[in-house]
Amino acid sequence: MRDPIKMAEHDPAFALALLWLCILAGPLSWSMQLAVAYPLLNWSCRAEHLLPVHLATAIALVFSAVSAYLSWHNLKLHRTLERINENPNSQKRGSESESEMPPRQFMALAGLMLSLFFLLVIVIQWLPVLLLDACI
Repeated sequence: MRDPIKMAEHDPAFALALLWLCILAGPLSWSMQLAVAYPLLNWSCRAEHLLPVHLATAIALVFSAVSAYLSWHNLKLHRTLERINENPNSQKRGSESESEMPPRQFMALAGLMLSLFFLLVIVIQWLPVLLLDACI
């Protein structure tokens, strides 16, 4: 299997698709966990084991964590590429401010923040099932 990080460095279309995936992966993993774990809870209580609920939550956690890692790596990659492409002899245009962020760097940052936020939401949503008796 090919490394998605290496592919993102060489193929701009793949890099953009990866950025969109990183932005959407956090909310999608949370909604998957919500849509799968709660219906499984009724069945798991009747079967007297909560392993399917914990497994669905663990899959959502892994998916969101991988998304956060890929977003962080994309953010680092775009900062590195920005430094490499910067020419010290060229003058910046007057309309550009130093605080402007390139769109791909913003997408990587948004993907990282969303993935971390929904990772926290998934953990918070898992805590009652993990710590309390869910089958009351």
